[in-house]
Amino acid sequence: MQKNILIILLGCFPFIYAQKAVEEISAFPAKKIAPEVQKKELAKLRITTELGIADRLFVQKDINAAAAIYKKILKEAIPSNLLKEQAEIYHKLKLIALQKDDYKSAFALSSQYFVIKDSINALERLKKITFLENKYQKLQKEKEKLTLLNKEDELRHIDLQKDIQRKENENQILFLKNTAERRRNEIILLKKDKQLKELEINRQKEIKKITFISFIITLIPIIGLLILYYQKLKTQSLLNKKLKEIGQQRISTILKDQELKLIRASIEGQDRERKRIAQELHDSIGGNLAAIKLQFSNLSKDRGKFKTLYHQLDDTYQQVRTLSHNLIPTKFRQNDFVPLITEYMKNIEEASKLKVMLSIYPEDDINNEIDEKLQNEIFIILQELITNTIKHSGATRLDIQIDLIHDTIHLIFEDNGIGFSCALITPGVGLTSLKRRLKALDGVYTIDSRHKRGTIINIEIPNKKHIIL
Repeated sequence: MQKNILIILLGCFPFIYAQKAVEEISAFPAKKIAPEVQKKELAKLRITTELGIADRLFVQKDINAAAAIYKKILKEAIPSNLLKEQAEIYHKLKLIALQKDDYKSAFALSSQYFVIKDSINALERLKKITFLENKYQKLQKEKEKLTLLNKEDELRHIDLQKDIQRKENENQILFLKNTAERRRNEIILLKKDKQLKELEINRQKEIKKITFISFIITLIPIIGLLILYYQKLKTQSLLNKKLKEIGQQRISTILKDQELKLIRASIEGQDRERKRIAQELHDSIGGNLAAIKLQFSNLSKDRGKFKTLYHQLDDTYQQVRTLSHNLIPTKFRQNDFVPLITEYMKNIEEASKLKVMLSIYPEDDINNEIDEKLQNEIFIILQELITNTIKHSGATRLDIQIDLIHDTIHLIFEDNGIGFSCALITPGVGLTSLKRRLKALDGVYTIDSRHKRGTIINIEIPNKKHIIL
């Protein structure tokens, strides 16, 4: 009993508020709210009130009473097109159907709920679109107004520009008039200034002419004195140059003569040594061999002389060895061949104007694999070639290359002197001596020389272990 009284009391509150709302709506002037709108608003208030009563019954678990009210107000909400209230009613009826385990009805009510929801969303979107369209139309109208205002401003600006251009044209005309007048005045001044300058130029020309004539009159004797002084200096310079050249030629001649004397002395010493050896061979070894020959003829008669003959043969052998050893110059016995030639070339450079470039390969084989007598002959050949170069070629550079390849000694001798024609040259003492020595050594040579191009002498000598000269 008390529960039913509480429900009735709770249901009265919406009606009280609804009645108050009806009074307020009725109080509006008729011009402000149309009858249809008043009718719809009253229906909405009534449905809202009854919906509140049904919600309280639903909360109190009186689902049958709540369902009856929901269905009643749904019939009123559909004609009034109250979509939000319809959606809420369908949702509550779905919940009641679920509590009753009537899933089929719940599914149907849920479908109706989503249909209403979609309609509500569509209306909301339509409202937004309508709002945006209205706003766009408003902006377009404002833009058109602004465009009209801008056009008016542009027209006013054009008129103002025309006024400014007109004023500028007037000012330009005045400026041109003033400029023309100023130029006329300037031309008059320039003409006067030009006349003054021409007078000044003519005066300066007269002054320069007089000054130039005076300068020429003064300069002629000075130039004559300078020419005489220059000729005297030139003559003195040529004289000094000639004296210097003569002095250098004398020094060069002295150095060449000294070098030639040294070379000749070396060759003459070797010749004297050979004559001495020949004399020794004739006097000592020749006598011994003659005595041995006689004793061999008597050997069959006296056997006791055999020992004496043996000793004589031994003495003769020792004498031959001694003479052969003495045949080699002392400097070859005390030094290696390559350092000896290198030292000799340095002495040539110091005593003459020649720049000597010496190349020897392989040095060890040339030092050790060539017989001492052959080394001596090669040294003498180099001396004779250098003597001829210093004496006749006028060279400043000398390239010498000595190679030992496959038991053949290759000697290339090249200078940058004046050269000569091989067809016209007459063999002198040096060339004749070279031929004689190479013939004794079974060697060959070729000469390549042209006028003003230098000379190249290529010599090939077989490397024999035992040389017989």
